[in-house]
Amino acid sequence: MEDCSPRVSTSLVLPAFLVLPGLLPGLLPSGQWITHSVPLCGRRRSFLSTVSSPRHSVPTGFRLPPTESVGLPGLLQHNASQVLSQGLLRILDVDWLLAQAETFIMQRHQDLPPEAFLDPDVAEEAFNLNNGLVVLSYPWLSPQHPDPDGHHWRMVRQYLAKHVAQWYCETGSKFGVFWDYASLPQRAPDGTRTKEEQRALSAGLKIVNLLYGSATTCVVKLTSLPEGGTHQQLNVRPYSQRGWCVFEAVISGILKSKTKIVDLGHPEARVKLAEASSDWWEIVQAVDFKSTPICTPATMRRKLANLPFTCGSDREIVAQQYADFFNDVAPSLKHLKLWQWRGAVAAWDDEEVSQVIEALPHFVNTEVAFLSGNFFSDESLASILACLSKFPSFHQLDMCPCFGFSGSGFRALSANTFPALRILRLAESNIDDDGLSTLARQFRSLQGLKVLHLARCLRLRFSGFKALAAELPHLSYLEELWLGGTGLGDEAFRLLTKALPVLRNLRRLDFRDCRHITTVGVRTFARCMPHLPAMKPFRESMRRKSIFASNTTGGRQETCQHCLASMWAFAVKRTHFSCQACIRGVVWMPKRLQHTVEGELLAKCWCESGRACELLRWC
Repeated sequence: MEDCSPRVSTSLVLPAFLVLPGLLPGLLPSGQWITHSVPLCGRRRSFLSTVSSPRHSVPTGFRLPPTESVGLPGLLQHNASQVLSQGLLRILDVDWLLAQAETFIMQRHQDLPPEAFLDPDVAEEAFNLNNGLVVLSYPWLSPQHPDPDGHHWRMVRQYLAKHVAQWYCETGSKFGVFWDYASLPQRAPDGTRTKEEQRALSAGLKIVNLLYGSATTCVVKLTSLPEGGTHQQLNVRPYSQRGWCVFEAVISGILKSKTKIVDLGHPEARVKLAEASSDWWEIVQAVDFKSTPICTPATMRRKLANLPFTCGSDREIVAQQYADFFNDVAPSLKHLKLWQWRGAVAAWDDEEVSQVIEALPHFVNTEVAFLSGNFFSDESLASILACLSKFPSFHQLDMCPCFGFSGSGFRALSANTFPALRILRLAESNIDDDGLSTLARQFRSLQGLKVLHLARCLRLRFSGFKALAAELPHLSYLEELWLGGTGLGDEAFRLLTKALPVLRNLRRLDFRDCRHITTVGVRTFARCMPHLPAMKPFRESMRRKSIFASNTTGGRQETCQHCLASMWAFAVKRTHFSCQACIRGVVWMPKRLQHTVEGELLAKCWCESGRACELLRWC
């Protein structure tokens, strides 16, 4: 399955180990940096005029979870593909839609011409392609027609042009749109359907949950309502108070990354949508929405009981569809993505957090949990840890950044061990000295930990680092310790340097931007140098994953997954972006101390101990 990577025309600075054009690994001589222009995909140049800005960005400080190459567990993927390949559910052709006028009013499925739809085989291909299928989630504005004034259509048309410009692949694969009114057979004016239409409708409804829930599809939420229009009897009930809409919003958030849930009803998103110079990433970044929390089938059934449906029998259909999807997906899910864009600005309330905690035990095979950007109390943190500790293969917890808790919730580790946990990322969180002390006392429960990330935790001071230094020897497998941008001072640094030689697997240490470290701390670290284990940089294969733009007119603003620095870059593997300083070093020290007498002494001790001089970085 091919991944649709963004294509932009921009001047990039590329290392000479890349063969150009095509950005393929090769064996060009030397390691010089050269400039190369990456061409735009040619087949849809006509649509790129609406998206002229080459800039793409994600919110600073957020690292996106990896994108799945498979949308659903095997049997579910097969079921959806089978219905699409048989043409029982039809997918609209984006090229045909973009050729329609702004005044176009969507027609009933049976009234659309054949060329409006993708061929069944092409529709199946679009479904299997990352971002190849756009699925609309929106409120019907009248029982007879979902969009009588074209209110939804105008936003969809603007969005599709930017979506295609962003995700078009060189293979020429077509994009499709699922729009229920056009994709499924509708009733005739006399309220009837033929037997063939009823058969297609029944088959299509059985996989609707899979279209919204798949990790590869992009769900576009049309939550805004018209303020007026020629039709006076419009149904303006809000999106969040409609049964089908709530179902679609919740099921969309179980598997897919939040970048594949785009709410065009957000005011800032509508502004970006109307700007000819804006691009898809700018629209996504403008969507400052609170993601819908996952819930158990029982909770969903209770929600739906209080929500209206145009057809009352749909309530049971929707509840069963959610239950089927949840029960099939939850036990097999490995990457649990519960992160938010903006953290506390879009926080779940206590009831919603309780709803998530209630659902967690069903995800028994979870290996990685992304909770970034959420607001959790210490009580909630303790409950989450208690749930995660029961997952036998769980090995990574990413709470970078999370807000609300101070860290006392880590007391839950005293009763719950994590034998498989390898990575704990708490960077930019609100953990304080008491919280770090609580966490450090539980290191015996985390003896397999390899990465501890506490960079930019601004509330940490001496007492927290003292407790960390005292308990570090229990983390005998620790490979990476990230403390850059914290309140680490000379005395705490001295205590840490005493503990570091015990960690024989240590590979990387980060102390950059620690403003309270002075030349005294650097001198102490220099004395410790002969006793430190041999450290190793990241693998060469990882060094080639990130390509850096020469200036801000190229690439996209990325956040380094290690130091959290934000910079403009063209990342070959966007979700695992690493900056040059991180992938080409093993120890990072404050740059302001580099040219001091103590800094030069440290550099000398480093090189004399047999280590490559370039692996000591000053940032």
